Amino acid sequence: MVNVLETAVLFSENAIHNKEMRMKLTEHMFEKYKIPALFIVKDPVLSAFSCGRSTALILDSGHKQTIATPVNDGYALLKCIIKHDIGGKLLTSDLKSTLLTKKNVTIKPRYTFKKKFINVEGAEMVQLVDLNQSDAIKNTHPNYNTWSQDEILREMKEDFLSVSDEVLQ
Repeated sequence: MVNVLETAVLFSENAIHNKEMRMKLTEHMFEKYKIPALFIVKDPVLSAFSCGRSTALILDSGHKQTIATPVNDGYALLKCIIKHDIGGKLLTSDLKSTLLTKKNVTIKPRYTFKKKFINVEGAEMVQLVDLNQSDAIKNTHPNYNTWSQDEILREMKEDFLSVSDEVLQ
């Protein structure tokens, strides 16, 4: 069994983090839990180390933003961090506007279909039945419909979109 009073603690934090929160965390850990040692490390440093590198450029692309953090000899260069409000949410909304507006594609959420198993010449087949005319579908809240469409687009984005391997000249 591990004695907490004799064990050092490692915390990871975002590349862009509030110094006041770090100070509160440190104070809380030392005063309440009586830890002997605490090390707070930036996520990009751990990402670089996980690849066996002490120097790297780490791109962290999330839902709302993308952060580029240079790591040099195991230290995140905080003054060189670049943050852009480009993330998965923007890609999903662009995909949605391209498909729905420009290409005039209708995205029907999964809950608007029902599976019906039929037997055709001894082989069992699945037939999808459109439920758009049922009262249950008509009474569905528009926000749920939008969320369902966004989930389908997110899955399409994650499964089919990729970054080109070709170098642009």
